[in-house]
Amino acid sequence: MAVFLLGTAAVKFAYIAELFPSRLRATGIAFSSSFAVTLGQASGPALIGWLADRHGWDFAMFCGGALPLLLAAALYLFLKPLPSGLEVDEVERRLAQ
Repeated sequence: MAVFLLGTAAVKFAYIAELFPSRLRATGIAFSSSFAVTLGQASGPALIGWLADRHGWDFAMFCGGALPLLLAAALYLFLKPLPSGLEVDEVERRLAQ
């Protein structure tokens, strides 16, 4: 399970890094990564515990593990490819197209 959960990080961080211009890349990745981790750590245990009480552990672990990964995979299919090294204005222009 850890291979599948951690394997997504290789693709996710490589793609997210390309969205930020070079001078903002570290800050952008740090914010976007830490925000998701903090949100998951704050809401995950309570949500999984509540779902386990109502529907059982199988369903709770599916909703807390597999469902977010499937949703992220579906969302990544709609992202536009952007080369690295673009300025903020150029990234904004390309994403607006």
